Amino acid sequence: SFMRKYLFILFIAIWAIGLNSCYKTEEGVLVVQIKIEDQKRAIDEEPGSGISLGKIEATINTGTLRFRMGQQDFVEAMRIDSITGEIFIEKGQYFDYEKNTSVNAKVVAYESGSGVSKEANFLVELIDRSNDSKVLRQGLTEYYIKEEPVNGQLIGYIEGYSTKGELSYSFVSQSIPNAIRIDSTNGALYVQDSSFYDYEMNPIITGIARISNGYTYSDFDVIVNLLNIEEVSFVQKRLNNGETPSEIYNSNNQLLDSLYGQVYQGGYIIHVDPIAKTGIVASMRDWGYYEWGCIDIRVSGTQFAVGSGMANTIAILDTCKATNTAAYKAFNSSNSGYSDWYVPSKYELKLMYDKLYKKGIGDFFQGDSYWSSSQTTIKWAYDIEFSSVYDDLSYAPKDWRRALRAARTYKE
Repeated sequence: SFMRKYLFILFIAIWAIGLNSCYKTEEGVLVVQIKIEDQKRAIDEEPGSGISLGKIEATINTGTLRFRMGQQDFVEAMRIDSITGEIFIEKGQYFDYEKNTSVNAKVVAYESGSGVSKEANFLVELIDRSNDSKVLRQGLTEYYIKEEPVNGQLIGYIEGYSTKGELSYSFVSQSIPNAIRIDSTNGALYVQDSSFYDYEMNPIITGIARISNGYTYSDFDVIVNLLNIEEVSFVQKRLNNGETPSEIYNSNNQLLDSLYGQVYQGGYIIHVDPIAKTGIVASMRDWGYYEWGCIDIRVSGTQFAVGSGMANTIAILDTCKATNTAAYKAFNSSNSGYSDWYVPSKYELKLMYDKLYKKGIGDFFQGDSYWSSSQTTIKWAYDIEFSSVYDDLSYAPKDWRRALRAARTYKE
């Protein structure tokens, strides 16, 4: 009958399955037995791809044991050697404690001939190191300076941060020993031996710098590119021949730093806006010493930003009618054939400090303080002392005399 045939077929199928899980011996049928248990590893976070997590502990009583990965929390987070059972990290990005405190996978051990298999969990617990050992760097580590600088000239800053410990900065190595000096407390980079800074001899000076927080450290490359003085003078020739700053920038944006300090429309370039085709120049010399003016009077609306110097100057003149002020002198000047000079805002004055004074351009008097057009209170206004250390919070009484270095906004 149909029922007898069905039962017979079912019996044959069950017998065949059982046969595949067994091996014939002289004593009879030997059943394949695989032993594997759930396993766990604890590792530091962010280990990197290719790191070994060890071998799976499994045994088999007969036949050939093989391995494969089963379901994982993240696809291809780990891989396994099918012969040895050694597990490796395949995609290290999943092993970040801040994203995943653990990563779990199923590991399958199986007998290669019969296909008999057994599954177990493989759990990787991540150890958070962010609170005591992570040191991160931010900002640039590639710098551009003109060749033939002076000893002690600032190259730039390395910026780092850590959630624990105080940061210290040092060099592991340099392509030219003692070419660069690093301040261990703030990461400032200085020219140590200027004789190495010759473009024809060493167009690039490199080093490996280290930031440490006392628990761990981070190493990274520092690259100092020297700008050929002949190339810089070529930029001035292009300006003299009628090209505009934005045209030069658009021809090669690496020339932006070379534009700073070049002479254009009556002054030294300190700011370039190639999109708007405008910029700012500083007068080529100091214009004397003047009061800021308006002592005990609030001038409304003065700003700090680049581009606010003219508006600040007009606000000062609208409030104060004295003629012995920096604002009056600048606004009423026709120096170099231009009549739109003004007292620079705080951050425009900072551009003069960075783009001119620190590069030895402009004949600024070291140690002199220069007025900005940015007010602090009814009694005080911001100034900057042009010395080796920049103070962002420098200000003085408005009736003190300070040097004036005027600015103007050019239009191409």
